[in-house]
Amino acid sequence: MDLEEQGQFEEKEAEEKVSYLRKRLLTLEWDKENNQLNSGMLKQYEELKKEFNILNEKLKTMKAQEE
Repeated sequence: MDLEEQGQFEEKEAEEKVSYLRKRLLTLEWDKENNQLNSGMLKQYEELKKEFNILNEKLKTMKAQEE
C-alpha cells in the first residue's frame, strides 16, 4: 500500500468514525435536552463530543491537504 492509498484509507476510517459519533451524539443530545441523561451518560456524552470535535477537525485537515 503506497502513501496515497494509506491516506485514503485513514480518511475513510475517519469519515466512518465521525458518522458513528454524530449519530450517537444526536441521541445523547436529545436525551440531554429532555432531561433524560444521567450523570454517567453526561460524562460519556462530553467525552464523545470531545472525540467528535477532534476527529472532525482532523478529517477537515486531511481533506484540505488533498486540494
